[in-house]
Amino acid sequence: MTDLNILSIDQNEEYIVVSLKNNQGKNYEIGYPKSAGYSLELVTDTLNKKQMDKVAGVRCELKWEVNIKPGYTSDCAKALGIAEGNVIGGISKLYQCRIQFRNTKGWGFTFYDLSGDDYTCSTVLNGWHYIDYNSSEPTIIAVD
Repeated sequence: MTDLNILSIDQNEEYIVVSLKNNQGKNYEIGYPKSAGYSLELVTDTLNKKQMDKVAGVRCELKWEVNIKPGYTSDCAKALGIAEGNVIGGISKLYQCRIQFRNTKGWGFTFYDLSGDDYTCSTVLNGWHYIDYNSSEPTIIAVD
């Protein structure tokens, strides 16, 4: 189980947006697409558990560099449930980068960048999700 430090849960026309704080004390946001079936109630109920299930002991290689598509996704990551992903930069005034990923298995994932920062996301439904974040070294190098 992984503990989540949830700051707020909100929504806009397209996404349920969850603001969190990572293990390094940095804020980040997760976007759950309404078009994939996410609702405010589903996300709130899931995240109010404050913990999420993860596959223990498996860390897989990624190489998702900013604004380079497609990013490298290892076979290990694909077996874990990350089908593909990338990082885009310059997305907003608040956050400099966005991880976009598509999962095929619904559980928790933690992504790691080159600086050692981590970004945890619970995925109840399969499909595309995003994580907005700031980092001095934003290349995503691993997932577990």
